[in-house]
Amino acid sequence: MTELVVSERHRLTELEGVIERGLQTFVVVGNALLEIRDARLYRDGYDTFEAYLDERWGMSRASGYRLIDGAGVAELVSPMGDIQNERQARELAPLLNHPDELVDVVHELRTEYGEDLTADRIRRVVHNRMRRMRRENDVAERRAEELAEVLRIADRYAPSERSRIELGDVRSWRPGPVDAIITDPPYVTADAVELHAAVADLAVEVLRPGGALVVMSWQPLLGEVLAAMRRRELEYRWTMAWTFEMVNANTVNHQHGFFDRWKPVLVFSKPPSAKPYCEDIIRSEGKEKDLHVWQQGLDGFEKLVRFFSGPGELVCDPFVGSGTTGVASLRLGRRFVGCDVDAAAVDVARGRLARSFDGMTTKESFA
Repeated sequence: MTELVVSERHRLTELEGVIERGLQTFVVVGNALLEIRDARLYRDGYDTFEAYLDERWGMSRASGYRLIDGAGVAELVSPMGDIQNERQARELAPLLNHPDELVDVVHELRTEYGEDLTADRIRRVVHNRMRRMRRENDVAERRAEELAEVLRIADRYAPSERSRIELGDVRSWRPGPVDAIITDPPYVTADAVELHAAVADLAVEVLRPGGALVVMSWQPLLGEVLAAMRRRELEYRWTMAWTFEMVNANTVNHQHGFFDRWKPVLVFSKPPSAKPYCEDIIRSEGKEKDLHVWQQGLDGFEKLVRFFSGPGELVCDPFVGSGTTGVASLRLGRRFVGCDVDAAAVDVARGRLARSFDGMTTKESFA
């Protein structure tokens, strides 16, 4: 008999002693079974680990794997306090492949129930968490498919008299005269205020008289943004409210202690400004994030385009992102021009418009 076989049998005897005596916790038993399985220490007398469980211990495959999973759970969360018994650990086992979620759930349970924690309560929370994770995974897969489809057809897009999307920076890009600028600049970056100021400079140079400058912003920056966008050539008209109807679209601003349920939309005009009557609340059905991390709802931007431009007029968005303003403009019979500093975003916007509208493959001069 080789030395290796003797060593394995000796180790198997030691581990089986742990299980047979039953003097240890389920964690040690589960870990012993785990090593026997993974090191295949059972193979000298049994064809499979399942046969070993059945013939050696009278244990079903499910029972053995529950002990292994329970031990894994207990060891993973041990810094947060011991799991009280094998049943509680077993109820947490579905989250073993998601350690961050597992630790988060244990923290949530201990915070809420403390010593009153039971396996039934664990099961309910884990069930809800798994259901949420499956839903989020489905959304992520759908977004990945959507993005892949849009990028696949991006090269079908060509500038035309209806639309033009370019790679460019709002601080230097100039598209020629436009009838309205409707945009959603970044507002959590270090240069957010500077970018809002650059939009105002763009409007001074390219916005036709009577045209509207409509800019989504963010409450914590509102004072600085308004000051930075003041121009003698522009008339400040109003601050509209973009509201989120869906509860799960809300965000919490911990720094300022508010639940963020709306965003300010600043409206400027270049005199002599027309003053169409419109509501100052834009109710959006919810955030759309399939194609861009800062993507906003198409329904809301359609309302802005309808309010502040007319059929056939040229709408501009210097932060084109996924192309939402462009889609809204073309759907409402406007023309569109936009740019973005992010080449990937430009590709997405071009693909989105190429997929959505006819006539995008014919190259024409841009009027």
